[in-house]
Amino acid sequence: MDIRRGPVLCAVGTTPDEFELDLLSNLYERRGTTLESASAQDAYFSLAVTVRDRLVDRYAKTVATRSG
Repeated sequence: MDIRRGPVLCAVGTTPDEFELDLLSNLYERRGTTLESASAQDAYFSLAVTVRDRLVDRYAKTVATRSG
């Protein structure tokens, strides 16, 4: 890994369907639960992580285009 280029980020979806899939994946993989058995805290955490992933992706793309 070239440290100057930073870490390789996972691509995040841009459509509502991809957002839903990422949300459910985060719920299952990060909280270890399903939609049917998720608590309000599980749902909130998964939503926050899913939104954060998109914000970080957008920020990284902005920095990359400004850095040249």
